[in-house]
Amino acid sequence: MFPTSEQERVGGAENCHPLARIEIQRDSVDVDGNAADFHGELIGEPIDFGPRRGATGTVNLDDQGRIVSYTTVTGDNLDGIEKRLCMDMTSTATYNRVGWAPGEHPWSIGDTFILRPDPTAAWIPGP
Repeated sequence: MFPTSEQERVGGAENCHPLARIEIQRDSVDVDGNAADFHGELIGEPIDFGPRRGATGTVNLDDQGRIVSYTTVTGDNLDGIEKRLCMDMTSTATYNRVGWAPGEHPWSIGDTFILRPDPTAAWIPGP
């Protein structure tokens, strides 16, 4: 069971476990046995522990007050965003098709990372 509130996370954002994550699921297989028709699903709940070094961008919420995305600003990095939101940024980077390492499928200041995928929307693998 994933913690659902800040009080349930022990030790603050830097030590929260398990991290919320995006799981990419295969919906079907083609006639040759290859994976086809993917979608992303949020496992767990990200929690905003507030701005910090490497994560001073905007946390975007839906009508129910749930975190749905994060918009980057100058100085942001994936490590900082992970610690701020208690969200696994490796799975987030994969889902949003950006690289973790500098120069690897780069992202730009002002990009918005989807953190809560629509499970009914198709996800297409690619760069």
